[in-house]
Amino acid sequence: MSTAVLLITLLGVILLGAFLFTRDVLSPTVLFVFGYLFSVISAVLNAKSWHLLLSGEYVAIITIGVISFAAGAVFVRLVSGTSNMNTVRRLPEVHKLHRLNFTTNKLLVLILFDVVTFILFFIDMRSIAMTAGSDGSISSLMSYYRDATYTNGTSAASINIIVSQMGKVMTAAHYVCLYAFLNNRFVTPKKIDYLLLVPVLISILHFLFSAERMSLIITAIFVLFVVCVCYRRQHEWSLSETNILFARISVIAAAILFSLFFILKSFVGRTTNLNFLQYITSYSGGSVSLFNQYLTTGRISKLPGQETFAQLFSLLGKLGLIAPNVRNLEFRLLDVTGTTRTVGNVYSGMRRYFNDFGFAGIVLLPTVMGVIYTSFYQRLRNLSHFVSYHYAIIIYGYMLYAILLNAVDDVFYSEILTVGDFILGVFAYFVFLWLFYKKNIHSFEEDEK
Repeated sequence: MSTAVLLITLLGVILLGAFLFTRDVLSPTVLFVFGYLFSVISAVLNAKSWHLLLSGEYVAIITIGVISFAAGAVFVRLVSGTSNMNTVRRLPEVHKLHRLNFTTNKLLVLILFDVVTFILFFIDMRSIAMTAGSDGSISSLMSYYRDATYTNGTSAASINIIVSQMGKVMTAAHYVCLYAFLNNRFVTPKKIDYLLLVPVLISILHFLFSAERMSLIITAIFVLFVVCVCYRRQHEWSLSETNILFARISVIAAAILFSLFFILKSFVGRTTNLNFLQYITSYSGGSVSLFNQYLTTGRISKLPGQETFAQLFSLLGKLGLIAPNVRNLEFRLLDVTGTTRTVGNVYSGMRRYFNDFGFAGIVLLPTVMGVIYTSFYQRLRNLSHFVSYHYAIIIYGYMLYAILLNAVDDVFYSEILTVGDFILGVFAYFVFLWLFYKKNIHSFEEDEK
């Protein structure tokens, strides 16, 4: 009964969010709640093997959390007086689809930088993996490197700090060039800028050798958003047509991404006897079972904010101001009886908020997220400066994964609101200026005046 109540509630909040924001499926409220709906459905598919029976407390926490996010979005709507991205009287020139022209020599310099960065990263990564016991094969290097640098977040092994910052520039170029490629593909479909894909492919190799499958998911979400935004700009912000496109490419993207996620498991040191559906739903729905179990054992004693603002506390730990902090949460069996020996340590963002601040956190933190994301999303439709408009799309597209994946774990407070991601954003800004500003700004100077 509790599961049915939760499913109906989540579906109701999605429909209400779509109604309030004029059937815009890209509105933050719809995407945030859809993440939880997908997660709960995934858990339901495994309810028998996991012996899952949702508690009333779990249902209450998730319901309060998603409604709080929606309340933050509604607050922005009431304050701003707009409900979606289709309410501006005049479309600024910069919003219309134009090619993002670039200087080939500058792009080649960026590609050379990425190649050097990847080589330096691979040297460091191989050294760390070999020290940890790798036999030198590609899959072994990836597996041992992941274990040496990610296990419990306590290993001293890490990439050289200079190479690490160079990697941030590479990642910034990844999203900037991918955005430009997709934008130009819509404007001139017969003229494909394949050169823009070179930094993207180098960065994807970097993700794979770093055993960062999550970065592939972030990239897929980014592509999905940018394609829909470009389609809207091409069709003068028609929401109904974009919603259909979003639904179609979401299914295709999910099928491709889940397949890659499953295929790459052995390369990052994951072994399992689960079939494809069980493996994917253990990731997308495992947080439901684990959070439900956590609630039966009670909150874990930690400093207030230690789980939610994990990166901040990790920094304080490194500085010796507090005991060393581990971002990763404790592992539990997905099956409460222990019959199925599948473990996990993601509990959804709500676990972190609840453990740190109780029900106050469940209300306040999702509300703040709803306010920030909805304000940012609506702001996209009002920007008229060439750089700020395109840069905002890139940054918002990158940030979008945090609301879709909150049902798995929090990354907004623990990852996006960190110095590291701030630096990444700064690098993205300067990469965009380097590649596109001088070649395009004259086309928009008159409109900006």
